[in-house]
Amino acid sequence: MHLSFLALPLLVAATPLSHSSHSVPHLHPRSGTSVPLSKTFTLTLPSGLLDLNSLLAQATYLNTKYAGGLLGLDTSALQAKVGTGARRGRGRRQNGQEGGTGLTDYKDLMWYGPVEVGSEGQTFMMDFDTGSADMFLAAKTCTNCGNHTLYDPSASTTATATNQNFTLKYGDGSKAEGMIYRDSVTIGGMTAQQQALGAASSETGSFSRDITSGLLGLAYPALSAFNDTPFFTTLMAQNTPDSGIFAFKLADTGSELWLGGSDAPFVQGPIDWTPVTKEKYWEVGIDALRVGYADTAAGNFSAIIDTGTTLVIGDSARVGAFYALVPGAKEDTSVGSGFYTFPCNASLPGITLEFANASQGRPWEIDPEMFNLGPVRTGSTDCLGGIVSQGAYPFWIIGDVFLKGKSVVFDMERNRVGIAAIAQ
Repeated sequence: MHLSFLALPLLVAATPLSHSSHSVPHLHPRSGTSVPLSKTFTLTLPSGLLDLNSLLAQATYLNTKYAGGLLGLDTSALQAKVGTGARRGRGRRQNGQEGGTGLTDYKDLMWYGPVEVGSEGQTFMMDFDTGSADMFLAAKTCTNCGNHTLYDPSASTTATATNQNFTLKYGDGSKAEGMIYRDSVTIGGMTAQQQALGAASSETGSFSRDITSGLLGLAYPALSAFNDTPFFTTLMAQNTPDSGIFAFKLADTGSELWLGGSDAPFVQGPIDWTPVTKEKYWEVGIDALRVGYADTAAGNFSAIIDTGTTLVIGDSARVGAFYALVPGAKEDTSVGSGFYTFPCNASLPGITLEFANASQGRPWEIDPEMFNLGPVRTGSTDCLGGIVSQGAYPFWIIGDVFLKGKSVVFDMERNRVGIAAIAQ
């Protein structure tokens, strides 16, 4: 059997593979396991200028991630400025922190870290992404997979072939294809048995140039390209974690991923819970995007919480209304359609998001330093804003521009997302 799709989140449905029950038992929240995260890069160069290479890489990645053009990101102006060499995989790899399983934020584009696969515990550096649901990596049979660590199912006594093939196609022409296997997958000491994973026997384009060996999604089963259970859902079905909760602490230092427990030590104060509106992405409702804590720039829209995204991306009408309330802001088409600048020396009014049906009903501020991506050219007094408009589509994408400096909690048992302060 062979299946083909444009990007991990959107896939032609495949026949379900034979596996254990997908039912999720009710689990009592106790303790989880900590996975240290390392913050190593930003979208700002040491000179203070915006790193256009990284911005283009992020825009290209999002354009391909969401079904090869669903967002319609216009990167032509950026490509003219920085050339076509900017890809997700450019840059140097950083080691994780000692004393635990390390995750690294690569140029604010993706969180990645070690994942152990198979009976021999072979380790791979992989992207961790709440905006997708499946897992794939480069296989030993691949002859064009760059410098990736290669997965060898024949070396694992727990690996089984499904005889189901897959093809990943990104909008930039990149492609990965191979076979779906089942094997044990371990993160931070928690093991999912017989987890479905795609083993790529061929990669072209940006796939082969990525610094990671693959991707591991943390979204809902309904988003699964393999029509199967994602890693964390498998853990829950096998009673491995103490609760169906995982959480991220996203900060410049001391960042952390907490798996399978409701008592993450970095969460401070009450969690502001908002219900998931559609169990596919981590999709929630937004009541208001405000400027100056009062003026409503946009309201009543859906958004997905995506740790694999740097920017906040919305539709052109609402984002345009937002920047109309930011003093001195204007669209800068020399950077790209939908990108806005504002005076670098401006004292920004408070920019906040309010979630729909939230338990605390409070506004959450976007850190001005995260919103300000820096000047786009030497000598410029205008800086690029971290909220970008890219046409009309069903939801906004909420990435690190908002998530940084907060505890972000994902509860798959009660189908909700929580925001809280970070313990100091």
